[in-house]
Amino acid sequence: MESTIYPEFVGIPSSGSSHIHLTYDGIYLMIMSLRKNGSEISSVCSYDYLGKIFYIINAINEKEQSEIALNMTMDELEKKAEEMTNRRMKARHICKGHHNRFHAVWHHTSSPRHFIIQAGFLTDILLKDIQQGERGYYPTCLQVYRAINGTSALIIWEKGYGVRYRIQNGHSLSGLLEEMSNSTLYPSTISILPRNKSGTKTTIYIVWRGSEFSWYDKNIPISERSNSFAHKKKEELKMAVERQATPLNSYRIASISKTITAMGIVELVNEGRLDMESNVSKKTYEQYIQESVFIPNRIEGFIGKSERVNKEVCYYSPDNANPYTYWMPFRLDSAAGWVMTAEQVRIKMREDEEKREVKYKSGGQSLPLIGAREVWSIPASDEEKFSQTQLWQRIAVMNVGEDGSLFHLGSLAGSEGIAYTKGAIQVSILTNVRGRQQNVQTSWMEQICRLIAQEGNK
Repeated sequence: MESTIYPEFVGIPSSGSSHIHLTYDGIYLMIMSLRKNGSEISSVCSYDYLGKIFYIINAINEKEQSEIALNMTMDELEKKAEEMTNRRMKARHICKGHHNRFHAVWHHTSSPRHFIIQAGFLTDILLKDIQQGERGYYPTCLQVYRAINGTSALIIWEKGYGVRYRIQNGHSLSGLLEEMSNSTLYPSTISILPRNKSGTKTTIYIVWRGSEFSWYDKNIPISERSNSFAHKKKEELKMAVERQATPLNSYRIASISKTITAMGIVELVNEGRLDMESNVSKKTYEQYIQESVFIPNRIEGFIGKSERVNKEVCYYSPDNANPYTYWMPFRLDSAAGWVMTAEQVRIKMREDEEKREVKYKSGGQSLPLIGAREVWSIPASDEEKFSQTQLWQRIAVMNVGEDGSLFHLGSLAGSEGIAYTKGAIQVSILTNVRGRQQNVQTSWMEQICRLIAQEGNK
């Protein structure tokens, strides 16, 4: 089993060792020593003892190296999770330690799977248990701890294929083990919630899980009856898959949302309520965009919350991930939160085309609001030479194509798209499928947009 935090949590590695009461410097010395002996870090956390901070690490015998990150805030943990995902590294263990600081272990893997990191009240996480299981996720790490406003937990859900699991809790470890004595599942994680000052009992949480399902060495059942249950379901599935998309279907437009955010910033600048260094938050992001950008320009769209709504499409990707399995969906609002039809994205691009030459003043310098070829042609390696205003412009504006067009790509789990404009022609392509990596389809999308623009602008 994997350890999380000492002394509130106890770990018993199946093959390896635990090391407690380490100083910050001592952790790295211990890691070097363990690696020389063929061991690798499986978990790390911290605790406060007599006013001093100490660390605990667990190690197991394996060859593939892990990386650790210590003393992170929640925001830093989110950024680190995104970075590690891009590097094709798997979140092996995350722990909340002293002073609300997070510690994580990341594992190199050749085939990373989609994972969700969830933190919050324990009751909310357990309510999500059924939903995550139905989506094919299983818990790989669980930590339960007391917070000021209630019992909280941190859990990692990983995408699996037929992995059975159970989250078990009780007050007697021997009783819990006895209950599962005839089960084929094995214990993977244990977390202990100590009793509090009011005298509540210590509660033990154990995550049990089985092996991933495989057809290897199994007989595949085949029915010869045309009216069999399997045959009927197969026909129903064909009907569902063959359902044609229509212009009324809406999609998560992913990073194309950033161009909408830029339009909102433009309106704030025009209203004199914002300069590039100020912070304005008197309305919610969605409310301001709807009132200042969408309604005046007759654009329709809404922010995706936690589930698909209205005529929004289903999403498909190799690991069954979709825009709503993101760790904290509300954090995507300004960067990738909008749900729109392709027609509404086209209308938005027409508005951008009409205002592409509008400029604003910043520090005595006149800069375009929408796009500038010279900014986008500067190599990324020279970014440190940009002023802060130019950096903002590089992030917020759209790509400038070689043909003089403006476009922006969108790529999110289960969705890819492009918003494109050149002269009198605006094109939007939205899809509800994405490959194992982002921007798998956007290259051909841009080619199609250019061909349409060439014909339309003749």
